[in-house]
Amino acid sequence: MPWALVIRWLVRLAVSLAFWRVFSAGRGRYGTPTAPRRRPSVRIDPRSAAAAVRETAAIGWRALALVGAIVAAGVLATAGVTTTVLSPRWLGGLLLGLTVVALVAAAVEVRALTRLTSMRRQRLHEQELRRQLS
Repeated sequence: MPWALVIRWLVRLAVSLAFWRVFSAGRGRYGTPTAPRRRPSVRIDPRSAAAAVRETAAIGWRALALVGAIVAAGVLATAGVTTTVLSPRWLGGLLLGLTVVALVAAAVEVRALTRLTSMRRQRLHEQELRRQLS
């Protein structure tokens, strides 16, 4: 490795550390004191918390299934095209048919995922409106 690159890297590291030290000096222990803020007591509704966790898990599983379906479609398409060109055409056609099935499954997952996210967005908006009214 050329020494010029090593020296350039060390100089950039030193300069970035110097900038970090200068710009973060005012936020340390000796910065301007602020009054401690009291947090209002917040009561958490266990049912809504469980519903939020369940909803997040459902969205995560749908997203994971979508990624799996897209990956499967990509692998099946590659294998189908390769097999169609190089070996028995019926096997390549079968793999390409499975690619279409995987793409349909991905479309179903996209539709379900958009529905779940819109329902979540609507629920959060309603909660925010209720919080503003009370």
